[in-house]
Amino acid sequence: QAGLGLTQVLPEMPLARLQSLAGIDFAYTMLDSDQDNYDASRTRFNPGYYDYVELHAAPKVAGRFFGKLDWAFVYDYGRRTYNHRPAQNSDGDYLTDQFVLPLHTFSYSLRYPLLQSLALIAQGVYRQSKSNMAYEKTYRYNYVSQHYFVGLSWQY
Repeated sequence: QAGLGLTQVLPEMPLARLQSLAGIDFAYTMLDSDQDNYDASRTRFNPGYYDYVELHAAPKVAGRFFGKLDWAFVYDYGRRTYNHRPAQNSDGDYLTDQFVLPLHTFSYSLRYPLLQSLALIAQGVYRQSKSNMAYEKTYRYNYVSQHYFVGLSWQY
């Protein structure tokens, strides 16, 4: 696994007392597993079934308004390619294309201090996975997932 991040501080906007930065993070992950797969229903041996390469690019912006409200927004695009695993149709028949799993993730966070150690926070994540794998009898590859949180944070 390897990663690289680039960040640039943006010019301050004095009227809104806005301090901000923009950047992008890159990540590379590779899994070389010694596990294989045998599909008994189709009498097919799949070597290197879990091997994959995954790439991510995540542009982000973050900052602080009026010296208090911290905020951040991130979009992460990831693409996992299984080197030896073919995609399957909804019936489970093997196709000629490699199985590719793209991920789109949007996230945000807001934090506003109320007292010295107490802050109001809001966070959220929305993720969509839409792959070329249509066979989902044992595992779900195509989905939308989201969670949101609003609450108080106590730091000590």
